Amino acid sequence: PSFGAKPAAAVTADDVANVCRKIKARGSLVQAQRTKTAIGGVYEWGRTNFLVKINPAKLVPNQLEVKSKRTRTPTSDELAALWMAVDHPSRLTKAMRILFKLAILTGQRRKEVAGAMVAEVVGLDTPSPTWVIAVSVEKAGRVVTEGRMKNKSEQRVYLSRQAAALFDDAIKTCSDGVYLFPADLHRLPSAQNGKTRLPHLHGESVTKAMARLCAAAG
Repeated sequence: PSFGAKPAAAVTADDVANVCRKIKARGSLVQAQRTKTAIGGVYEWGRTNFLVKINPAKLVPNQLEVKSKRTRTPTSDELAALWMAVDHPSRLTKAMRILFKLAILTGQRRKEVAGAMVAEVVGLDTPSPTWVIAVSVEKAGRVVTEGRMKNKSEQRVYLSRQAAALFDDAIKTCSDGVYLFPADLHRLPSAQNGKTRLPHLHGESVTKAMARLCAAAG
């Protein structure tokens, strides 16, 4: 709305910076960065489709200090302590306990594990059990099959004996037939009327559970 009826090609870096400046003045630094990123994403799409020549957001500095990538690796003792904490039945639901162990054994991100689908797990009763996380399939510019990988490359995770056993347990005891870890409707506030943001356990729920686990495990 701040750009009004300006043609896309007429929007300048100053316009983008002014929008971010107003948001930062409210104390919303994260929102300012997200706004810059969103505008930049639209213009990158426009450039690849030959609708505009430049991306004005590229000339605007980041609104937040960009943190370097995390390089810390958990020690064997830390992983052992976390595994033991996961096994404590009063701290987590069974679905969340299996989810954490699969994350440790497969090295996959929380969202990939939380959104794991029954159809993605193949060959559990064979010598080569595999978890195949698919990408979206497009035809004529339209998504016909929704995938889950961000980098547009199918991920094939070859499962250890322990991971395969956990997947099998999840399918038999936690799954709703589609997702291994469906959203827990019993824990919803009554105001949500049984509606969840995602049909499976949310990544934020995993993060909160991780914080409780780390505190419990010391």
